[in-house]
Amino acid sequence: SKLNSRHALDQSAALVVAILDEARSLTLSSTGDSQYGVYFEDSRVVLFKGSTYSQSDLSNVVTELNALVGLRNVTLAGGGTSVVFKRLTGGTDQVGSVEIFLKASPETPRTVSVSATGVSNVDF
Repeated sequence: SKLNSRHALDQSAALVVAILDEARSLTLSSTGDSQYGVYFEDSRVVLFKGSTYSQSDLSNVVTELNALVGLRNVTLAGGGTSVVFKRLTGGTDQVGSVEIFLKASPETPRTVSVSATGVSNVDF
């Protein structure tokens, strides 16, 4: 149903924000004496430890998005597909956004934005 789809979209956008927030707070608390980041793929989001995403890292936490939604238009400063947070401030140089969209109606996406202070939010 349309309602279920809309719910899946909003839930997925909120989930991406929650994962970004988790990476930021892990960085600020210097968990494992490290910084953390989030890597974006078409259908999943990966929370990783360290300054660079490595697919083979066993500490990666992979979150598959709802099958009804996809991820596109990753537009981050520096041109990459990862947001990494800074140890002392929780800020990031990878300022930008990513779109989460319904595969059935891609014309009404949710945009998750990340600011220089490292704070993420959803724009409707």
